[in-house]
Amino acid sequence: MERTRSSELADAIYASVFNILSEREVVSIPFSGGLDSSTIAYVAKKFEDKTGKKRYITLYTAGVEGCYDFENAKSAADLLSLPLIKIEIEEKDIEDCLGRVVKIIGSGNPVHVSIALPLYFVSKHAKKGALILTGQGADELFGGYARYLNVPSEKLNEVLDDDYENLMSEGIKRDKAIAEFFGLRIAFPYLDENIVRIAKRTEPQEKIKQVSGKKIRKYILRQAAIFLDLPEKIAMREKKAAQYGSGVMNLIKKMAKEKGLALKEFINYAREKSEL
Repeated sequence: MERTRSSELADAIYASVFNILSEREVVSIPFSGGLDSSTIAYVAKKFEDKTGKKRYITLYTAGVEGCYDFENAKSAADLLSLPLIKIEIEEKDIEDCLGRVVKIIGSGNPVHVSIALPLYFVSKHAKKGALILTGQGADELFGGYARYLNVPSEKLNEVLDDDYENLMSEGIKRDKAIAEFFGLRIAFPYLDENIVRIAKRTEPQEKIKQVSGKKIRKYILRQAAIFLDLPEKIAMREKKAAQYGSGVMNLIKKMAKEKGLALKEFINYAREKSEL
């Protein structure tokens, strides 16, 4: 049963990415080197190989010098044989755009802001007319966040459903606003209706699975990625939340502290002085 469900998910991911890419030539992928973005990037590359249609696929990772994502992204990009552009975010960059980003997304929530900032820089550097292809939704559908490890199995799908609804009402709106600010289209392959349907009927034990005494998050998605031939080294890699993997959240906290402000106060201060 596990192989059947995982294979079904693999086929759905394959179809979702292929449908999105059918009429787009320039593809930019925000890339952390983790399971979600690597799977999307790998399938996008397969589109080229299978159809013979050239797609200009570029991976982008945006973060603070020495951040977790930079090392992972480089090693994964090398394994996938895809070009990677590293965008280093410094304090002066945050000073320049923080208030603008808050206004674009319509929220001063620190988590939303720290997720939006790397996407802002990726979108800014992406080629004109590019399609932004993201891994959003995989965590909420398949149990990717560390906090899910503490949720009783019988409650997991209920918690995931709530987080999925929040993503659809807030997170997707946030990401679309950033892309649209730069005149770009953004797509979310994991939010394809077939993938969502599979996730909804997947048992909690297949999402967070006990293996050799350790709980593995997004287990079924990892198996699907392996069925797609994603290198196992990437498929089984642990995840860090986007705001921490990029180092952006810690940088904003540091800047707020230097000004003697609480984090939310610092974000509001940036918004008030921004002219967009």
